[in-house]
Amino acid sequence: MSLGAIGAAIGAANPAISAIGTVAGFFTSFKERKRAKRMRRAQKKRALKTESRLFGAAENVVQDFALQRGFLSDEYDMGKEEGILNYGQKLQDFQNMSGQQGFAKSGAMDKTKNQITDTYNRTQEQMGLQYDQGVYGINRQEESELRDIQGSLYELSG
Repeated sequence: MSLGAIGAAIGAANPAISAIGTVAGFFTSFKERKRAKRMRRAQKKRALKTESRLFGAAENVVQDFALQRGFLSDEYDMGKEEGILNYGQKLQDFQNMSGQQGFAKSGAMDKTKNQITDTYNRTQEQMGLQYDQGVYGINRQEESELRDIQGSLYELSG
């Protein structure tokens, strides 16, 4: 065969080769689009599942910290009651002792009674401050954990 005949055969076959390439390209891109669609559905399903879990985690965080605040409040209430009982007992013991020793109307009794009251008041203030610090710390931890969850949700949506 001559070079011209080979060129003519290729020229005649070119439209047929082009048509075969077009058909093959259509089926290849169809499979690719179908695969991509399947992958998008799977990603969406995973994202929805993860989102649901994150919302559940947020609910758990809120419940957990509410429970911690409840424990802290109970501890504070018990300490306050104990302080009141101790204060009453100390006053009663002091009055009994001073009555037995004849100091019932002396200035020393008033001074000691004031010291007992001042000690009680300071103890109650310290307990209140510790309670406030505990609540503040719990609130900060809760906010931090909820921000982490919020950040994860934001990343998931992006």
